Amino acid sequence: MFLSELKIWNFRKYGSGDGGVPGLHLKLNKGLNLLVGENDSGETAIVDAIKFVLQTQSHDYQRLEEEDFFLLSGIKPTDANRAKSLKIECIFRGFDAGNNEAANFLEWLGIEKDCDCNDRYFLKVTLNAERKDRKITYDIKAGPDDEGTHLMEPQGTF
Repeated sequence: MFLSELKIWNFRKYGSGDGGVPGLHLKLNKGLNLLVGENDSGETAIVDAIKFVLQTQSHDYQRLEEEDFFLLSGIKPTDANRAKSLKIECIFRGFDAGNNEAANFLEWLGIEKDCDCNDRYFLKVTLNAERKDRKITYDIKAGPDDEGTHLMEPQGTF
């Protein structure tokens, strides 16, 4: 399987458009994908967003901070002009049928039609975070719909 799509709402440089449209909707290819851009154009935010959703086991210490929430308006960042919530969604496709790879994720998989009208599995993993009273809470869910099932219990406040 591979990361096929990444959608980001109100995370760092990537705000949210009208009607809940993600600030970034990135489609990735199977195999090698490159992120290239000038300094401070958002490549690190993309990598960090994926790391937050997947809860990588690297030795990097990583937690959501107020600065991770999109700055809505104004030059001076204050609590009032930062987004109150953010969402990061990773969609995986291309499960290896020969190795029965989808069996490991069965309870969270959805089924969609490909361009040849064949059924194919997909896995959607979503992180939702909120800021309230200078505290940040978040949860990570997986499933084909927006409800999903908790992959881990909602995380406490920071």
